[in-house]
Formats: sequence, structure tokens, C-alpha cells
Amino acid sequence: MNPSIKSILKKAGIICLSTILFAMCSVLIYITKITGNMHRLDGSPEIPVMEDNPYIPAGPVKSENSYWTIAVFGMDSRNGDVGKGNNADVQLLCSINNHTGDIRLVSVYRDTFLMNSPSTDAYGKLGQSYMISGPNGNVQALTANLDIAIDDYISFNWKSVADVINLLGGVDIELTKAEFHYINAFITETADSTGIPSAHLADYGMQHLDGVQAVAYMRLRQMDTDFARTERQRKVISQVFEKAKDADPGTLLQAADTAFSQSLSSLTAKDLVDVLRNIRKYNLSSTAGFPFTHEDAPLGKNGNCVIPNTLESNVEQLHQFLYDDRDYTCPDRIRSISREIIKQAVKN
Repeated sequence: MNPSIKSILKKAGIICLSTILFAMCSVLIYITKITGNMHRLDGSPEIPVMEDNPYIPAGPVKSENSYWTIAVFGMDSRNGDVGKGNNADVQLLCSINNHTGDIRLVSVYRDTFLMNSPSTDAYGKLGQSYMISGPNGNVQALTANLDIAIDDYISFNWKSVADVINLLGGVDIELTKAEFHYINAFITETADSTGIPSAHLADYGMQHLDGVQAVAYMRLRQMDTDFARTERQRKVISQVFEKAKDADPGTLLQAADTAFSQSLSSLTAKDLVDVLRNIRKYNLSSTAGFPFTHEDAPLGKNGNCVIPNTLESNVEQLHQFLYDDRDYTCPDRIRSISREIIKQAVKN
């Protein structure tokens, strides 16, 4: 080969390699910036270790063959605050099979009557756990009542959700006549509280919703129940997830920056790199609501509550749903909490 051609090819190779390295460094710097923007607690979440929980990994928490369980909290705060002192209207458990990429999502109803403060053995609505003790306390309540080892959490506000949905191009939702009757009032309230402009909808039926309209849709419950509201939330989440999988890297990074800069989380830069790198591997396969079987009744000063029927049987079904564990049986602690729930429900 001509020496001059060799020299040109060598220079071209060096330029290509430099460009690739520069792009990789830029992405890593941007991801570090994203995670640096996260609101942080002092240290990692204080998650109690339970020896009788079969899903506490023996090695690294996010090992190749284990499940990665993330608690997702959505704050009902008009000022965007995501810390202690706010109610977590959205409580989701996300189970990720690190081997297959399979994701299962469970909405834990905020009005579920449980031991909502394990540190004081107090009972009440699960949604109050966040207000009382922040995300660490809410994680502990979920862990104590459901016998699940939660690896990480993320707390978000409605503005971050609206921003991300706008970046990903909105969602398509079939609105019922009853939903349409209420949604415009929620659009106005959501636009006012987030500062994001939007518009009222003109009719029901299939609608393309922007971020504010989608958040308003997820907040609806006047025409039916909180159970139906969590179904609406999971419907929007499913669409947003699929749009994220199809998004170009630039949009995906921008969406991650937008979400995390307004969130409180235990997730790290490595977690974010892993998720973004493998985003197309993941598949949101199943969603559900917990408790699966329940009774609804007023419980004195607690107001109307969702009462697991029974907690023990619901927790066993939850482990089957999230982790495919058909052999799981509840430890004595869960049976004890279940008996106390029944006792307090009967008393009231």
C-alpha cells in the first residue's frame, strides 16, 4: 500500500477513535451531571434487612441473576417539594428481572390500612408514611408489611412527570365521558401548580394528551375510585415507557436530566448508565394493584380505608406476581400484622 494512503488511513482512524472517546466521555459527564442534580438524603435509604425474606441477594444487590426492586413515590405537593411532610399519592413497586429485563409494576393503594410506622408500631393509611418519616420511613413500612427487600427508591413531583411526557411527545388516551367531565378542571389546576402551559380538551374519545393533560388524567378519581385512578396511572406509565425505549439518545438523556433534577432518589450514576444502556432490553410485562383482594370501610379517625383481606394471603400473591415465587409463605411477622389489621377493623 502507498505510504501516503497508509498515513491518511492512520490519521482517519485516530480521528474516529478520538471522536468516539469524546462522545463517550461527554455522555458520562452528562450522566454524572444528571445524578449530581438529584436531591439527596444523608446516605442511602435505611432499609431493614430481614433474614426470612428470600429475595435479599447473597451477593451484590443488583447482580446479574437477581431482581432489582425499586419503590416509586409520587408526591401530592403544590410547590414541587418531594421530601418529608408530603403525602405520597402514588406508591409503586417496580420489580426488574436483571436477567430477562422483565418489569412488573404494582400500585400499592395509598389508603391501604397497614402498620404505617414500624418504628412506633402505629397503624394507619400507607400514604401517611411518607409524610411522617419521608422516603426512608415509607420504604421501611413497605418492607415491614410486604416482606420485600427494596433496593432503591425514587420520589418525584407532578411537574417532572409533565416535563418528561412533553419531551417524549405526549400520550394517546381514550377518555370516557365521565373522565372528560372532570379533566379540564384538573388541567387548569395542574398547569397553575407546575407553571407549564396547556389547554383544555374539547371532547371525550381518543385524545392526544400533553404532559399537563396526562398528569391531570392520572389524578382523576371523582367519577369512580382510587383503584381506577391507579389503573390510569399505569396506563400512562406503560405508554411513556414504550416512548422512552424508542427515543433517540439525546432525548433520553434530556428526559433523564429533567426527571432526576426534580427528584429525590437513592439511584446512582452507575444505575442510570445501566438503565439507559439497556433500555430496549426492558419489557413492562404486567401491572396490578395491591391489595389484590380487599374490603373498603371507615376506620374511625383514619377515615375510609382499604383493608387487605387478608394481608397474609395478599402478600403471598404479591411475591408470586413480582418474583414468580410459588413457594413463598409469609413469616410470623406478617401474620401478626395481619391479625392486628383484622382486630382494628373489627373494633371500628
